[in-house]
Amino acid sequence: NNYVCVGSECSEDKLYRIIGTFKNEEGKYETKLIKATQATTTELGSDGATNENNMFVWNDEFLNM
Repeated sequence: NNYVCVGSECSEDKLYRIIGTFKNEEGKYETKLIKATQATTTELGSDGATNENNMFVWNDEFLNM
């Protein structure tokens, strides 16, 4: 997984996802992070379900549109 927690305790408000590692102008590597948040049904729609890994997956009917 490419998630990191910032701080001594790992809670949802301190959870980030690594989106890439890049070399800056000085030749040093930097890592870009984005805030990890759970998407809502309003954002994803309701044409799917949550799988065993707690990830949202769309149903076949939606994917074959």
